[in-house]
Amino acid sequence: GEKQVVCLETEKQQGVGKWKAGIEGVGPERCTLSKQLEETFSEEEKWKILMAVFATRAATTLRKHSGAMNMNMRWCQVSGYDPFPILEQKTWNYCSFLKESCAPATRADSFIKAARVTIQLLSMKASSWDTGSDRTPGSILQSLDTKRELVQTSPMSVKAVETIEDLIFHTSEPVGQRIIAGFVRFCIGARLRHSDAIPITT
Repeated sequence: GEKQVVCLETEKQQGVGKWKAGIEGVGPERCTLSKQLEETFSEEEKWKILMAVFATRAATTLRKHSGAMNMNMRWCQVSGYDPFPILEQKTWNYCSFLKESCAPATRADSFIKAARVTIQLLSMKASSWDTGSDRTPGSILQSLDTKRELVQTSPMSVKAVETIEDLIFHTSEPVGQRIIAGFVRFCIGARLRHSDAIPITT
């Protein structure tokens, strides 16, 4: 309904807000989007630009990428690097550090994905080499190879699904529980994860 749309819009604004300070920090000489914001005096107009640029990304994705970039920026500052522009040598150094320090196996991969999105959305000058030279994917693959094999949960039984369906139409049950049951049944039928289904408004 309308309330859900409003909540999702607020969530999106919060996600974009996490990027705003970072974009201004990158500076107009290294980032076209930062230059556009600097040349825009109205705060309302700045938000209009930001929301348009980030419109194609879900709020959860924005938060994930923002987190990965913030970790990289903190490492750069401690190591005496300027995080921007994103360059191949710095990318390699960071991914090597993550591997050698036994960081979570997916952290380097998450950073590379976040860096590519950052370059694209902020209109930064960088080449595909800066986030995808021959040595970087190899280092990431070595990290991922150490990740333990995921054990998939058993599929729900027919009886369990029927129980959920019964709850949806059981008018004596609390509305909140029925809505949750409906959401779970929708995820089962559409084969969606919780995070994929949350942004759906129609």
